Amino acid sequence: MAKEKGLEGHVPVALELMVSWDPPVIVIGCPAPEPDDPACPAAEAAVAALPGVRATAAARSGRIVAVPGRALASTGEGMARAAEILQDRLLAERP
Repeated sequence: MAKEKGLEGHVPVALELMVSWDPPVIVIGCPAPEPDDPACPAAEAAVAALPGVRATAAARSGRIVAVPGRALASTGEGMARAAEILQDRLLAERP
């Protein structure tokens, strides 16, 4: 979505700007080694409760997805793990 909005590369996006885009999915990092650690659902709930965020399509549909921070900040195998976590989570929601 950031690319569609004209952003290139890894750049920070202000919370207000992200909320104005009304994304269908929001991916966040969590301080845990694996996504089934209780810290990840807690991080999702905390972000979903933020003013503005709770009005986004992602929050309304329960599609704020926490991925262990080390996987998001990694390249190579770590990034592949982040993609696997996202795929598992988002495909599990399909009917």
